[in-house]
Amino acid sequence: GTVASATSCDAMTRLMEQQQNRRRLARFLPSDREVRFGSKTGSNAGVTNDVGFVIGPNGRLIIAVYTEGFADSVSGEAAIGEVARAAFADSGVVSPVYTS
Repeated sequence: GTVASATSCDAMTRLMEQQQNRRRLARFLPSDREVRFGSKTGSNAGVTNDVGFVIGPNGRLIIAVYTEGFADSVSGEAAIGEVARAAFADSGVVSPVYTS
């Protein structure tokens, strides 16, 4: 919130919160109104990534995950989700969703 003006930081946060792709960093986030999430995805041949933030009841987490060499973007997205879930659990910012 201090890298740019407060107005600019708020605008960037709101823009990132418009992200519709929930298959990467947000894959294991709970659908809880107390959790704010925003990110910017990126993909290219053999590369899948996501960078963003999660603001939960216990603080804020900034996370960036870059993958390459997976057979397809679906596998890259799954890997990003697993890294993010581990970061959520380890940081305690938000309790991730565990599914079978």
